[in-house]
Amino acid sequence: AALQRASQLAEQAELGSLREKESAELAEVKEAALEELRGRVEELEAEAAQTVRAHNKEMDKLRKTFLNENKSAAQKGKKMVQMLQQERDRLLQESEEEAQRLEEEKEALRAEMERRLQEQGAEAEARLEAALSRLQDDRRQLSQTYEGRLAELQAQVGGLEQQLEEATS
Repeated sequence: AALQRASQLAEQAELGSLREKESAELAEVKEAALEELRGRVEELEAEAAQTVRAHNKEMDKLRKTFLNENKSAAQKGKKMVQMLQQERDRLLQESEEEAQRLEEEKEALRAEMERRLQEQGAEAEARLEAALSRLQDDRRQLSQTYEGRLAELQAQVGGLEQQLEEATS
């Protein structure tokens, strides 16, 4: 029994020794793999840094070229924006004047229709409503026309202002 026990202890010691040896070999393999990975990471980081530097240098060249080529374009853009703003202001003024004129015409027409209504009764009232409706439709159409043109001009001005900002930034 003592011999069997001694044999078992020897086997366990041998297994323990093999396990320690395997663990040490595994640790060495892991350490070698980590070193290899660290080296590769350093290489990749160096390549990435070099690529970023080259890209930044190229971007600086392009930015300088762009700014040099677009100074006069920016000035022309400013003039165009000013002209478009003046056109927009003129169209706004015209539309306001036209709206005022239409309002005055509507009031004059209403007063005339009311006078006729008193003279002609119910038949005249129906014609008044039809005329007012046409007048409102005309006014609405005219207003839409001016609003459409104004929206186009504002979109053009906005686009030019954006181009100007991009050109000057």
